[in-house]
Amino acid sequence: MDAIIDYLPAPHERNQLYDCFGDDFVGRVFKIIHDKQRGALTLVRVFRGELKKGSRLVTTHNTAEVVSKVYEPLADEYREICGVPAGDVAICAGLKHTVTGDLLTTSGSSLKNAQKRLQKTMKLPESDVMTEDSDTEDNADVTLVKEIFATAPRIPDAVYFCSIEPPSLATQNAMEAALKQLQREDPSLRVNYDSVTGQTVLGGMGELHMDIVKSRILTEYKIDVDLGPLQIAYKETIEEPALESFQVEKEIAGSKQSVTITLELLREQNELFRQVFLFSRQILVTAKLHEYYILQFG
Repeated sequence: MDAIIDYLPAPHERNQLYDCFGDDFVGRVFKIIHDKQRGALTLVRVFRGELKKGSRLVTTHNTAEVVSKVYEPLADEYREICGVPAGDVAICAGLKHTVTGDLLTTSGSSLKNAQKRLQKTMKLPESDVMTEDSDTEDNADVTLVKEIFATAPRIPDAVYFCSIEPPSLATQNAMEAALKQLQREDPSLRVNYDSVTGQTVLGGMGELHMDIVKSRILTEYKIDVDLGPLQIAYKETIEEPALESFQVEKEIAGSKQSVTITLELLREQNELFRQVFLFSRQILVTAKLHEYYILQFG
C-alpha cells in the first residue's frame, strides 16, 4: 500500500502541470480495447475536471469526440455510471478517432490556454511556446510545452518487418479489419501495403511483438494468418563528422586541367538523436516547475 501511495499519487498531489488547465477537463488515454458487444472502449485517466456521459471532447489532433457512455471497471465487468471525477480511471464508449497516448480536453482553446498559463508561470521564452501549426526550420527546436503535455505521442520506428497473409481470399477483409483495430490499440504496430509485391507488411518492435499479433488475430478474430520471414531494419550512422578532398589533374587537348572534389559527412539530427535532447529539456522544465510549486506552496 505504501508503494501505491508513493508511485501512484492522486492528481492534486502530483501532476502540477495539469493545474494549467484550471477547471477544464483533461485526461490521458492509456489503453484501448475492443469489446464484441460495446465496440471500441477507451481507458482514460482523469487528471482534472470530471468526465461525464455525453461530454464533447477534443483530441490532440483537434478531432472532436463525443462520449456516449461511461463505465466503471469492476474486474472483467463494466458498470455504467454518469461520470468519473479526477483521479479515477474511466472507460469510455463512442470515441472513434482517439488512439493510445492521446490527451483529451474540453476544447482546442483549453489546450492553448494551458500552454499560455504554463509559459507565464515558468517565464519560458516566447520561441519555446508555439502552436501546433507553427512553422520551424529546425526540427530540433520543438516547443517545450507541447512536449511536456505530450500532445504528440512519439512512437518509435519499427525495427522488425514481415509479410502477413490470410488463409484465404475470403478472410482478407476480416484480416484487414483486425489489423486496423490492433493498430489503434498499439500505435507501435505498423501496417503497410507493398504495391510492388502485393503483400501486407507488418512492422513492430521485435519477434515477440509479431508473435503476439499473430496469436491475438487467431484467438480474438479466429483468423489463422501466415507470417513471412522476419527482416530487421539495420541502421548505421557515423560517430564523428568526416572531411576528405580528392584532386585530379589531367591534360586535355594540350591543356592541363585540375579538379578538386571535397566531400563532408555530417551526422543528421534526426529522431534517433533528438529524443535525448527533447527528454533532457523536458526534465529541466519539469524540475523548474516542481521547484516553483515548492517555493509557492511549500
